[in-house]
Amino acid sequence: MRKSVTLTSFNFLILLLFFLVIEWRWQVELLGYAVPTPYYLVAMLCLLTSVASIIKFTAFNGRLSILGMAILGFIVYCFAVFVVNIPELMKIDMQYVMVECGVWAINFGLFFIALDETLWTALNEHRRMVGFLYILFTAVPIFVIIILGNAADANYSLRRLVYLLDLSSGGDNHGVSYQSYGDKIALLTFLALLLCKSRVQKICVFCLTLVSLYIVGSKASLLGFMFASAVYFLVKIYKNKGILKFIASLAVILVMLLYSAFHVVGNEAYQDSENWILQSFAAGGEEESVESRSDILKMNMETLRSRFLLGDYAFDLKMGRPGSATHNVLLFLDYYGIFGFAFFVSLWCYLLFLLIRYRGPKILVVDYSILSLLFYGILVIVARGGSGYLTYWTLGAAAAAVKFMRDGRKRSLAAEDPGGVRPTHLTRWLDPKDPGDPWRGQTYTFDKMA
Repeated sequence: MRKSVTLTSFNFLILLLFFLVIEWRWQVELLGYAVPTPYYLVAMLCLLTSVASIIKFTAFNGRLSILGMAILGFIVYCFAVFVVNIPELMKIDMQYVMVECGVWAINFGLFFIALDETLWTALNEHRRMVGFLYILFTAVPIFVIIILGNAADANYSLRRLVYLLDLSSGGDNHGVSYQSYGDKIALLTFLALLLCKSRVQKICVFCLTLVSLYIVGSKASLLGFMFASAVYFLVKIYKNKGILKFIASLAVILVMLLYSAFHVVGNEAYQDSENWILQSFAAGGEEESVESRSDILKMNMETLRSRFLLGDYAFDLKMGRPGSATHNVLLFLDYYGIFGFAFFVSLWCYLLFLLIRYRGPKILVVDYSILSLLFYGILVIVARGGSGYLTYWTLGAAAAAVKFMRDGRKRSLAAEDPGGVRPTHLTRWLDPKDPGDPWRGQTYTFDKMA
């Protein structure tokens, strides 16, 4: 028990460093202060937690579901592809290999941390702490843009302000970090929303996130957040059998989308707007980032046949054009071939389908995983390569959610006839020795069978 609590505390420390400190660092540098990067520290700590988790699952009979093993096997396969390519990549760019080693250490670490059942129980029991960290994380960009000044000139976009004040020059390109910051804001918001008890709190969290995402300036993060929130809202209404409310909500969303498609996209007046969201939406396919991603995709499709079957890891670097990898889920096709691509897409859809179908007591990690799968799922379709850190964090959380669901069903079945005793006032099954039990704290009573 103590070993499990110690590992969970260690994992929570890593999450603080990864989700908060890494992103805070570049914003502190924008204010003119030199801060050492915690990236390599996080990579080493993730390596340690991965080793500890593997020991837990092997030497101490830790429970890893078949689905969890399948996901882990896929991650190991992707890592093996990288390892096989290391000799060739070292000849091209040694720095790239070193960075990728750190990336894979974090990938494995985040996957095992998300698998930690006691972590989700601890988060559920420390709602105020999560809320405090959420406010700190989402409020920092607001404070930074105010301190830097000239916010109005950049239309209150930190991304624009970075380039306006020429702060992106030098050794680090701070303008790139807005993407990961936006993604992490969205994922942390999902956790905060699920832990809020009142509707007023949820509305405040939702509005603060919209403001923070607008200031950070990540278009894809804002799109993914709105998409995941809307779909999750519709699913919840449908599962609660509110058919009329579901139809009305769906109709409102469709009307808004149709109006935007016909009256906003392509509208020259909106394309000149100071609001970057309205400007980008009005530009449609002619928006700068959309065009650049489209050009990269077309260029990579011309040579896809040569790597279609088995893929070619870091082919863009090998061809002398680093950074030109496909910016969507087709990156898996480019790097790992058709089999790796098909497995990843099938796995993602299967996990989402399995979790959405769940009907039972509310479990934090289940709802969080649905939102995360929806959020990152739309991102890998339009703007992300799919092989980033948050992919493995989301897969680990989804595997933990499925395990929570199945453990709950087993307990429910066992409770129906626990050794000749029939429950009469059964609420939820209780296992006081299991800190990761989603039914922890609930009680039941039994009447002996006649």
